[in-house]
Amino acid sequence: MPDKNLCTAGILFCMGCGSPRVDVNSWKSPGRAIVTCCNCGETGEMQGFTIGRSFAVTSGMIREAREDMAYPRRGTA
Repeated sequence: MPDKNLCTAGILFCMGCGSPRVDVNSWKSPGRAIVTCCNCGETGEMQGFTIGRSFAVTSGMIREAREDMAYPRRGTA
């Protein structure tokens, strides 16, 4: 059974500018999305996932998700 902390809705943030305004721009292959930040234009690939949009996300939800952001450790691959 998965950890309940991992079974929450996530908000995708741009690692370049921190904006949550990120969307699928195109598809490199059926399971590999090209995502783009609508704020700074940063792009990246995402495999095995897609994005669902909601217009009911509150600033409090974004603030809470931003405080819980996952970052890779420096010096790791």
